[in-house]
Amino acid sequence: MSSQILTEQLKKQERLMDSLNGLELRPHFRNIKLNSKGDLLIGPRGTGKSTYLLSQAAQFDNSLYLSLDDLKLINENLYEITEDAYNQGYRKLFLDEIHFYPNWSLVIKNIYDSFPKLKITLSDSSSLILRHGNADLSRRFPKILLSLLSFREYIYFKTKIELPIFDPLIFFLNKKKLNIPEPLVYFIENENINKLFLEFLDFGQRPFFVEGKYQERILNIIEKTIYTDIPYFLPSLRDTHLGALKSIVGYLASATIPTINIQSLCSQWEIGKDKVYELLFVLEASGIIQIIYNTDTPKGHSKGDKILFQDCSFYNSLGGHIGNRREAYFVSTLKQVGYKVMTSKNETMGDFKVNNILFEIGGKNKSIKKSDIVIKETLDRVYAKEWPLWIFGFLW
Repeated sequence: MSSQILTEQLKKQERLMDSLNGLELRPHFRNIKLNSKGDLLIGPRGTGKSTYLLSQAAQFDNSLYLSLDDLKLINENLYEITEDAYNQGYRKLFLDEIHFYPNWSLVIKNIYDSFPKLKITLSDSSSLILRHGNADLSRRFPKILLSLLSFREYIYFKTKIELPIFDPLIFFLNKKKLNIPEPLVYFIENENINKLFLEFLDFGQRPFFVEGKYQERILNIIEKTIYTDIPYFLPSLRDTHLGALKSIVGYLASATIPTINIQSLCSQWEIGKDKVYELLFVLEASGIIQIIYNTDTPKGHSKGDKILFQDCSFYNSLGGHIGNRREAYFVSTLKQVGYKVMTSKNETMGDFKVNNILFEIGGKNKSIKKSDIVIKETLDRVYAKEWPLWIFGFLW
């Protein structure tokens, strides 16, 4: 039976690979390195994980790609399919949406240990995936994050101009000034970068923007994350918990102050504080929100000082608050490349602290307060103490 399933899946793989012909791939794909016997690619829905796995599988004749949300595979023996493929010479296994397969972690551990020459790459949408498994795979499968689309990548898709990767904080920390690369200087002088950036904030955080219906697809991602992904990590969820999750998302979209009232949420949905903190934790791990603290070592249960969406285009899709959108982009972009971002302990000084640099975030008329740098949504160029928000769009 596994031979028949394998034959069917290889035909499906061929069709999917054919769909890549002529498809423009994310430039960031070239920065992802699959260097281990096992790798786990994680990232929010819609960032291109499936496309990446298929593009990698297409490079080698001995590759097998399986999407485990395929209903035909749910009740099949993945180990036997793998064994059959291995005996036919396949040495690279790409398993997409791994959490859909029953007891996936035990099966993957068995496959990993049984086929020493087999390279395995997994993908999933949540950073919780290894924690939820029943076998210790963290040493075998290092995690690789496929982040949201960068502004640099958006520019490439819109103009076919590929600008250099650039980290403004490294320049500032080393030289106390900001020198931007010549290709970016030339681009600023010849293109309307502010117009492109505002479009990007609203409609360009995920590569499917090129296909249209962006807002509709964003809303679908939020629904799928809440009703399909999160219940996998919290199997004990009741309807009231799902209602609370939607309530949190809806409130954060329009809230002037980006936080929530824990006690009010408990009363409204008749749930305990521990459950609310658990819901916030899984919303963050699933790529919906990001929680920012005023310390890099928060202790115990805390809702954080600020709660923002990880994808700033959620604000537009949900009719949200534009000021929070600016802060969400600033925080999310820096956190995705490994910076620790903390809220300022004194908001009269500034909004956020990164590597002891104090930032104030706002619109074009925002004052610097007592911060080191004021970040404005749009500027005609980069100034000594005033930077445009788009300067953080070239980190990957």
